[in-house]
Amino acid sequence: MVTHEFKDTTGGFLGLQNFGKFRGDPFGFLLERVEEQGDVAFFRLGPMIDMYLVSNPDYIRELLVKHWETTVKWSRMANAIASVAPYVLSNLESNIWRKHRKLLTPAFHTQRIQAYLELMQRHADRMVGTWSNGQVHDMVESMTEATMGIIGEILFDIPDIEQEASELSQALDVLLEQIVIDSGALFILPKWLPTERHKREREAREHFVTYLDLLIQQRRAEGVDHGDVLSSLIDAKDAETGEMLTDDMIRGELYGLFLAGHETTSIWVTWALYALAKYPEYQILLHREIVDVIGDGDITMDTLGQLPVMNKILNETLRMFPPAWSLLFREAAADIPLGDGKVVIPKGGVIYISPYVQHHLPQYWDDPHVFDPSRFDNGWKDRIPNYAYMPFSGGPRVCLGSHMADMEAKVLLATIIKDYSVEIADPEHDFWMNAGFTLRPYPNMPLRVRRRT
Repeated sequence: MVTHEFKDTTGGFLGLQNFGKFRGDPFGFLLERVEEQGDVAFFRLGPMIDMYLVSNPDYIRELLVKHWETTVKWSRMANAIASVAPYVLSNLESNIWRKHRKLLTPAFHTQRIQAYLELMQRHADRMVGTWSNGQVHDMVESMTEATMGIIGEILFDIPDIEQEASELSQALDVLLEQIVIDSGALFILPKWLPTERHKREREAREHFVTYLDLLIQQRRAEGVDHGDVLSSLIDAKDAETGEMLTDDMIRGELYGLFLAGHETTSIWVTWALYALAKYPEYQILLHREIVDVIGDGDITMDTLGQLPVMNKILNETLRMFPPAWSLLFREAAADIPLGDGKVVIPKGGVIYISPYVQHHLPQYWDDPHVFDPSRFDNGWKDRIPNYAYMPFSGGPRVCLGSHMADMEAKVLLATIIKDYSVEIADPEHDFWMNAGFTLRPYPNMPLRVRRRT
């Protein structure tokens, strides 16, 4: 069997052309590489990074399941994340990851998640209770504040963390931006250099660390189980060694959960509202379904399971606008054969898996740049291969909070669309998909809300 040979035909001198193209239009650049090279596209991203963009769903399954232990977190990305939160679950490897994942799992059991439904509804009601007919709201800001309130209560048993939302959100934005810069820059400036960016990063990290440390210290001093995730982490004990998490470890986990618990869901719902405003025919169908199934009653686990139109709209939103658009960067710790040796990713190569790319491959998705929830009609899983749709990753490291995020998105969207319709506030407003740590609309997403009569 002849093994495929990789050659970069677009990078130019030291891969600098690729670097410029990727920074300018990452979505177009990646899809062009797949169109040109197929299942595994090779390109140099600057002089020191050999990147292997894997898009074949079978190869992705092999990497995430069969060969996971043969890969490690890409050092550039790992170091960038560690500078913010060294013990965040997504950055841990091997046995340390397994131990932390095991300790976190009880907080996301189905029974525990069901108990979060009431507080999600309360925060959603609080949000729409401040709206008036005809107002224009930046949905990025509104959804961020709502999801931050929800995750704040789930993690810390703080029912009104929205009062802190603005400063915490700004601090998170600075830290996430720095992770993207440090992981993708040609050269990383030493942190001791007195630049304005480093100053903002340091201040944001200190603000967030101080906030979390105070919560941890207060909870340890109280010695009371609040039934939240923080209490679970403080009480967590390794069944074999009896070892418990240190404050640094707890802070790292809280940081990761806080980020994933509000950032990704808020963006998901923001894009869904944008799609409903742009395609009002789906908004009409969704409102009709909500009225028929939920009516004037409370949202329950039972009613959430009876919303097929909602499911299709949210699935299609994740397909077109996956918040974790650039999900996985792993480094090959040894040569990795894929497809019975048809392709070999060499040791040291950086493996890149992008949900955005997977969700826009024309061989699996007709007219991939068109919003069409009917793609997710009954039987879609029989038509679409595993890992051609992967908004929450896959394999052993599939997102721990995916079920909670799904429930949160449904509660927020149902609460909004039951009482309000949404419209594009200004057809001339210009925004674009910001390819940062998550896939945000930039600079904002202003929508007008109309009270239903």
